[in-house]
Amino acid sequence: VRERLDHLDQALDGGETQQALTQARELEHLLREASLPRELTHRYQALQGRLTQLRDWARWSGAQAREKLIAEAEALADGKATLDHIAETVPKLRDEWKRVQRTSRTEPAEWDRFNGALNRAFQPVLAARAERDAKQHAVGEAKAKLLQEAEQWLAGLQPDNLNAAEVQRQRQALRQHWRRLPLAAPRDERRLQSGFHQLMVALDALIDPQVQAETERRNRLLTAAARLRDETDLHRAIEQARLLNQRWKDEAIPVLLPRDADRKLWQRFREAIDGVFSRRDSERQSQQSQFEEWMAARRGQLKILETVLNSAPGQADIEAALATFQTAWDGLRENAMTRRRDELDHQADALQHRGAHLLKELALQRQRGILDQVTRKAGWCEELEEAVLAAGDGTATGARLQSLWDGEPALPGELEALLAVRFRRALTVTPAERELEQEALASQLIDLEILLDLPTPPESASQRQARQLEWLQAGIKPNAESADLLRRLVACHAASAKLNADLRRRLEQIDNRVLHGLAG
Repeated sequence: VRERLDHLDQALDGGETQQALTQARELEHLLREASLPRELTHRYQALQGRLTQLRDWARWSGAQAREKLIAEAEALADGKATLDHIAETVPKLRDEWKRVQRTSRTEPAEWDRFNGALNRAFQPVLAARAERDAKQHAVGEAKAKLLQEAEQWLAGLQPDNLNAAEVQRQRQALRQHWRRLPLAAPRDERRLQSGFHQLMVALDALIDPQVQAETERRNRLLTAAARLRDETDLHRAIEQARLLNQRWKDEAIPVLLPRDADRKLWQRFREAIDGVFSRRDSERQSQQSQFEEWMAARRGQLKILETVLNSAPGQADIEAALATFQTAWDGLRENAMTRRRDELDHQADALQHRGAHLLKELALQRQRGILDQVTRKAGWCEELEEAVLAAGDGTATGARLQSLWDGEPALPGELEALLAVRFRRALTVTPAERELEQEALASQLIDLEILLDLPTPPESASQRQARQLEWLQAGIKPNAESADLLRRLVACHAASAKLNADLRRRLEQIDNRVLHGLAG
């Protein structure tokens, strides 16, 4: 009894009405069989009073709680709450009603209000669930039909005549269609998903041999491309790289590899192929650098030659510059980066032509100087001869002309000697000798006209023909070399002949032709 009194006291202190009532009933059962000492009787009575107060409080608070629960239920029934909120709140309100009911008696009218409000509130939830179930059922039927059609399609595929790429496209389209479909009822969804997974596995098993074959094919091409790194013949390596790149496309099995594997294989293959073309680009860059250095060297040689030609050079400078340039240019041509003639070759031709023209001009000036000197000295000889024949004594004139002669530089070689002989003979020349010399001069002029292909006056045409026939019969070949022509011309000037207008004209014509011939 004391133990039960302690439990009752604890329940009352904790405000646990239901527990207190349970303890009170157990005490009443015990007290029917035994009487209590006064001490315990007083304690029991005090606890009974407290229990009555707690029961009254529980009844009042229970009524309040039920009113609140009824109000909440009726608020749910007004249709303003969401279906999810209603579905979550209704079970909670019912559980709370049961808890309150354990400590206080419920009036039937209160229960009817509470239960009716909850039933009204829950009707939209039931309708929504019914609609959801119907939709899930329809989805389940659609998925089942789709799965059945896919299984029939799979059964009709022939492994020996399989278009793997088309199968993969159909598989992808089927998978996307399946994913776009909503979920069926949970139990149906698990069953359908299991069937769809088995279908995908079966399709993968059907496609996998061709996927493996394509993977092996690409790996073989990749190995061949990697070996090109060690190919020493770059031209052959490039041809092989292009061929492998074409084979990668042309020989492909119509099947799609997994995206990651496809990307990695292609990346490795492109790195190997690009390595070959990088070698080509590097070699081209090296060749371009060598070409630019070669072009710079050629431009340098052209600049050197042009600078010399622009500096008013002499014959020796021009000849040395042309020889040096030709040697350097030939050396650069042996190491030519291209076999085609280019603008620099044309510039070289132009500069060499210019150098040759300068040499010709210098030669012409030099030969003109020689012929001018020959003409002057021949003129002094003629002047001295005319003075001797006119006055019978040419001492004074000879002295003056000798002074002029000595002031002139000597002519080259025997040319000076030929004219010197005429000058010395001029002091003793006779008219008869001049007549003979005139005939000899006419014959020499004909020889030079034949050699220089110049016309001979008509009155001397027969003599020219006879001379040509004589050379022909004697087997003499005309010698038109520059040195011989110059010697013959100086010999004409060295003749102590009286020059009439015709002879003088012909000699001047021969002078001009020999001058240009020597310059050439």
